[in-house]
Amino acid sequence: LVGGAALAQEFVRLGLVDEIRLSVIPVLLGNGVSLFGNSGPGSALHLTDVTAFKTGIVELWYDVVRSPLREDS
Repeated sequence: LVGGAALAQEFVRLGLVDEIRLSVIPVLLGNGVSLFGNSGPGSALHLTDVTAFKTGIVELWYDVVRSPLREDS
């Protein structure tokens, strides 16, 4: 999924995201749109890889940690 914050928020809310790749670009903007809204991603994230580029951009790869499904007996 490549898109804006609102699209990312909806996919995360629906539990349709398995992996998140964040690119950190070293520019201070002052304002912006929160990627996950006010509530955060709502899931634990597990860092799986980091790539730093000569340009200063850092790419972070996360797996979304899903809690195991409970089976009611």
